[in-house]
Amino acid sequence: MEIAGSEEIYKFEEKYGDDTLYKKLGKDRAIRENIPLIFILLSAIIVIFHNTGGSLADWDESIYAEVSKEILIYRDWITLHWNYSLWFHKPPLYMWLTAIMYKIFGVNEFSARFWSAIFGTGGIVITYFLGKELYNKYVGLISSMILLTTPQYLNYSRMGMLDVPVTFFIGLSILFFWLGLKNNKYFILSGISVGFAIMTKGVVGLLPFFIVLLFLFLTTNLSPLKNKNLLKGFIASIAVAAPWHISQLILHGKKFFDNYFMYHVIKRSEQAIEGHIGTDFYYFDILKRGFHPYSVFILFAVLYNAKTAFEEKKKEDILILSWIGVVLGVFTLAQSKLSWYIIPIYPALSISVAQFFYKFIEKRDGLIFGGMFIGFVLWISSFFIIIPIHSKLIGGVIICIILFLIDEMIRHQKLLNNVIIKKSISILLVGVLLISTIHLPLVLNYNPNIKVVAQNMKIVSTPNDTFYLYTISSPAPLFYSDRKVSGINDENRLKQIFNDTKTVFVLIKTGEVARIEETYKISIYSGF
Repeated sequence: MEIAGSEEIYKFEEKYGDDTLYKKLGKDRAIRENIPLIFILLSAIIVIFHNTGGSLADWDESIYAEVSKEILIYRDWITLHWNYSLWFHKPPLYMWLTAIMYKIFGVNEFSARFWSAIFGTGGIVITYFLGKELYNKYVGLISSMILLTTPQYLNYSRMGMLDVPVTFFIGLSILFFWLGLKNNKYFILSGISVGFAIMTKGVVGLLPFFIVLLFLFLTTNLSPLKNKNLLKGFIASIAVAAPWHISQLILHGKKFFDNYFMYHVIKRSEQAIEGHIGTDFYYFDILKRGFHPYSVFILFAVLYNAKTAFEEKKKEDILILSWIGVVLGVFTLAQSKLSWYIIPIYPALSISVAQFFYKFIEKRDGLIFGGMFIGFVLWISSFFIIIPIHSKLIGGVIICIILFLIDEMIRHQKLLNNVIIKKSISILLVGVLLISTIHLPLVLNYNPNIKVVAQNMKIVSTPNDTFYLYTISSPAPLFYSDRKVSGINDENRLKQIFNDTKTVFVLIKTGEVARIEETYKISIYSGF
């Protein structure tokens, strides 16, 4: 609410009283201050929740969706099952939440992906608050927009997987830790967030501990470690995560320990299992594509963070560097590598690049100006990288829009006034919609054919039948058929099944059908 002059103020006070005036002014200011958050939240919801139906992807998404379904089948919320057998790969938090969605909205793709989308949206909001608390409200707004338009983060926010949810809890923990440096009661909430991160993706949830330890070491200030509330936070994280782990050790003993800890933690870190191999530069290549078009500025943004961190001893820059360094270092050292492991780095990178953009407009010092110039040269050179041409063009448009928005905010010295609302926000909204169209498929339809076949097999089979997959590696049929699935790679085993069973349900690649019919003199029904 804008008051034109003293006469209007006097009339307002005379009619409503001066207390009402100041309440209205305060309310108006609060609304205006929260417009960026509302804008970010609505943009994230529109983009992330856009067409979350379709069919599930291999592997992890289909597995987690099925594990969640078998919670309801077995009515067992403590011990997880997959393919009607014990499953000790991951903690249960995400599967618990998905099972609740199944009970409310039914077993479908939307329910399987709902919580990942919620946590993806929440991660963008947390990035806004982190940028605002570490630097200023401008950096908060820009960093959240960068994360919203980051291809890999956006795609995995729309898939029922664990990496975006664990990133949410990691970011929440870091936010509470930073607030705890001013009010140490927040340390307890930071610890609780770590507990939920552990319950989402196991040992990955411990990353905030290492980030905080590195931060305290680099700031040469270990006094927070002596704080009672930090200790309480540590105890709170154990209180959240320990009960389920202890219950599994009691119920399943060595079987759980060997599978959950020794194989999926120790062996994954020491060896490249299940073909998940990569060089020491594996994640640099992932970031180049997954953080496009901002990836060309990573080096210069991090260098600027390092400059201010060690020359000016700025704690906020040291925290961002610690976050980036720990995540990149841990997953680079781990021998098993998958592209989505690196997702927890994106909030920190978004804040780093947002701060770099902001300083470019505000200061234009040598390092920043040179970095921006070289970054744009690299962006132009990216046209020689195998990325769709429209993605590169619109990526450049997005960067220009963000720089324009920062310039408007700085020149008017307000986060949102009439000029910003009329010009910048409308343009930025167009940018968000553009970036969403190039990074997102209209429908997340990864296995449409398998979905149709498996659902039809369910109709013509009984619950006791087994669905065999011949030389096909996919967990999706299990989710869609509600039948136990068994993989076959040995043709002798296939022959044995044909001989022992009058009617058998086997998913065979189209090119193999004629040969199988001829070889085994059988009739294959493919009326689906």
